[in-house]
Amino acid sequence: MLRFAKIFSERLVLSNRLRVLSRQHNSFTKTKVDSSFVQEVRNIVGNENLSLSPSVLERHGRDEGYYPFVLSSPPDVVAWPSNIQHVVDIIKLCYHSNVPIIPFGTGTGMEGGIGALRV
Repeated sequence: MLRFAKIFSERLVLSNRLRVLSRQHNSFTKTKVDSSFVQEVRNIVGNENLSLSPSVLERHGRDEGYYPFVLSSPPDVVAWPSNIQHVVDIIKLCYHSNVPIIPFGTGTGMEGGIGALRV
């Protein structure tokens, strides 16, 4: 029982440290895209394949890792490209606009790959 308490205590300390790092990380990497960027994405994929809904953004800002709040934050926009040309055009737009892009499958990753580490 004592060992369990020690492990729990160490995890709690680590969890608190990671929360602080997460807040610092998000303040460094978080860039807001402007409405013209959103409109350009909308022009590429169509209105039905783009979302600014807070619930959709929140769902696409984390994965299934143990510390889902680490190195992640909701994206500014979520797009569902329906063909290869959409993917190419979105990547070009993000590159030229200096906007990080993170491919998202089902969100079942366990390694924290959902976080944009740098812009």
